[in-house]
Amino acid sequence: MVNESHYNREYNRLRLINIIEVLEDTIEWYKPRIEPHDCGWMYTTIDGLKHRIKEAKKELKSIDKQEKTIKHSIPQKS
Repeated sequence: MVNESHYNREYNRLRLINIIEVLEDTIEWYKPRIEPHDCGWMYTTIDGLKHRIKEAKKELKSIDKQEKTIKHSIPQKS
C-alpha cells in the first residue's frame, strides 16, 4: 500500500518540476522579445522568474533529501 506522505511528497516533487519547466520556458519566451528601449521591466521579470526557479530547486532538493533519508531508515527484509 502506498503511504499517503509518500504520495504527497511525490505530488509536490512533480509540481515543482513542472513549475521549474514552465518558468524556464517563460524566460525563453521573453528573451527574443527584448528590444533596445523600454524593456527594463522584462529584465526585472526575468530576474524574478530566475529567483523563483532557484527557490523551487531548493524545495525540490529538500524533498529529494527527505525521500533518501526515509528510504535509508526503512529496515531491509532479510
